[in-house]
Amino acid sequence: MKTRSWLVLLITCATLPACLVNYDETTLVSVRHPSAVSVGVQGPNESRQWLIAAEGPPREAELPASRPPFSEVVRYAVAIRERSGAIRLDCPSCEGATGAIVVPAIGPIELRGSPSDTLRWPHQGLEMRFGHDARFPCRRGHGKCSREALALWLSTPAENVVEIRYRKLLTSGHGERAAAWISAFTGATFLGGGALLVGGSFEEHGPSGPAIALGSAAMLVGGFFLTVGILGVAAQDSETTVHRPD
Repeated sequence: MKTRSWLVLLITCATLPACLVNYDETTLVSVRHPSAVSVGVQGPNESRQWLIAAEGPPREAELPASRPPFSEVVRYAVAIRERSGAIRLDCPSCEGATGAIVVPAIGPIELRGSPSDTLRWPHQGLEMRFGHDARFPCRRGHGKCSREALALWLSTPAENVVEIRYRKLLTSGHGERAAAWISAFTGATFLGGGALLVGGSFEEHGPSGPAIALGSAAMLVGGFFLTVGILGVAAQDSETTVHRPD
């Protein structure tokens, strides 16, 4: 039983930093010509089923009624190539998000997630995973929660890629900043209390094994929470360039 309790404590301590510092991650891909981007979905065995070819005329293509590309339930959705070369998504039954700009005429392609989650470099160029969120009944509790409804794959030649950037924005919708300050305060309290307990055991009656052990444990826990809290308070938004052709 003691082993299980220590395991729960260890897992809690290991995951606490992730709870205090949460980021919205976005991969930004800038391309020279939006019209040089093709659109498709994932087919069987990780294959790609391309729906709209690059450099083609304006047209629309209905997404296949299968999962993938749909993550939750099959819906009616179409990908549309506009005259400007831009690509947009139309999903009339996607609650809370009936449409999206997949490839803008001006500006970077915005992919939700890190480069390792959204990008692939096969021999023919760059492939990008574009996820589209909608609202669904929450899996726990009541109300509606935002989750991925469907995913598209985009492909473009390597020479069409101008730059890839990785953006991390701090989230604060669930009280992460307040939790970081509480963690720092709690850590400082434990650290100070443990130091007083260890120091007092030496001054009054000489070294006391139980007091030193208890004080040392308090200092260890306090140091951890203080460090995690400081990391959470000091965390900042960031945007870095991860790829730029020479």
